[in-house]
Amino acid sequence: MIESDGDAASGPEVVYDAAVLRRQVQRLRRYLDRAYPDSHVFYALKACYLAPVVRRLVDLGCGLEIMSSGERAVAAALGVEGERIVWNGPALDVTTLERIVDRGEWVNVDSRSVFDRLVHIARARGRTVEAGVRLNLSGEGKLGVAPDEIGACLDEPSVSIVGVHFHHGAAGHDVDDWVDGRLRMLDVAMRWEREAGVTLRYVDLGGGLQARIELGEQLDPIIERLWDLRSVPRLFVEPGAFLVGPAATATTRVVTIKTVGGRRWAITDLGASFLVPLDRARFEVESARQNEPGSVSVAGPFCYEADVIARDRSLDIQEGDRLTIHDCGAYTASMMSGFGAVPPRLRWRSVRGVEPIGAADPARHWMAAQGYEPDCSGP
Repeated sequence: MIESDGDAASGPEVVYDAAVLRRQVQRLRRYLDRAYPDSHVFYALKACYLAPVVRRLVDLGCGLEIMSSGERAVAAALGVEGERIVWNGPALDVTTLERIVDRGEWVNVDSRSVFDRLVHIARARGRTVEAGVRLNLSGEGKLGVAPDEIGACLDEPSVSIVGVHFHHGAAGHDVDDWVDGRLRMLDVAMRWEREAGVTLRYVDLGGGLQARIELGEQLDPIIERLWDLRSVPRLFVEPGAFLVGPAATATTRVVTIKTVGGRRWAITDLGASFLVPLDRARFEVESARQNEPGSVSVAGPFCYEADVIARDRSLDIQEGDRLTIHDCGAYTASMMSGFGAVPPRLRWRSVRGVEPIGAADPARHWMAAQGYEPDCSGP
């Protein structure tokens, strides 16, 4: 159970731990330094925007993977620039691309349209622009471009393709599929080297590293295949959930116990406004009671059927208990909404102790953001 500097009646809270962030970065760096020394870690900023979290990761040597001007503003606030930034995203307009080029930041082209915009920019500046390509090898989803579509552009003199990138969703996917996708990406890269004379400066594995398994299970087959390339590229990785997921732990109070259709439910005061019910999200729930565990599903307080934290877990839970929810640092604070008007308190634990992140009174802050005179006296 985590230690809180608030009392049980003060509502849910989430604590982000600086020591866990350091542990995750060091774990990844130890592997990469041994397996492929010319490697670079770009934290996937969308996983968590909280200032102390991102600042700590930057201080630990991470660059930033970004997708929007808002995320670029975060990078600027932390002094991250140039080759410490890599861009992905399907909506990069001409103005954004011009700034990327002028600042010397890495960019992975997500479509033929974006490639053509880069051609226009390069010709207008009378210079060659370098870019990577985000590959879509399945023909499904909105992200990336088919190899054959971009392959027809490899002889364009104004834009030099110097990198390949592959996206495979968030952590929690099948590891074999993750590995297979990146091996097929390297097959495309080797074909481009052989047939079009492409010289790669980097290979970008994207995100999706699993925090619960040994890194070698995912990365060893990729590293081995990298040595088959004619060029000797840098290796980029873009971990998000791997770094910040284990760093946050929440506490929540059980408000109601009920049974519906034979299933026992524990309804808590923390739900989908923070614990966003994304595909593959799996939150680990811990109860201080260990006497008589039984099957129970844990859900949040909202009138929304997807507001479920965990289904059919073996736990001993009673009304009024405080539960601990582990591994909830990724895609929670960054996607947190005002839905239900029950925002948790966010905390940062470091060697200086536990400090608030953002508004000290999130409920009052939420009321003000909606245009109300905040009255937080409760129902």
